[in-house]
Amino acid sequence: MAALALTVFFSVILALLAALAFLWDQRNRGEDGYDRDSLRPLDEDGTPPSSRLP
Repeated sequence: MAALALTVFFSVILALLAALAFLWDQRNRGEDGYDRDSLRPLDEDGTPPSSRLP
């Protein structure tokens, strides 16, 4: 029975850590998402890709 309680405890801790990591990622991602970053090479604004890096 102690093994079950220990398993549930660690499962809850891991789930909370995953939820916090997801929320942190959503908050710190900025205005551009991952899909927008993948489309950046297709932009036709005339600037070379190296000058668009932050």
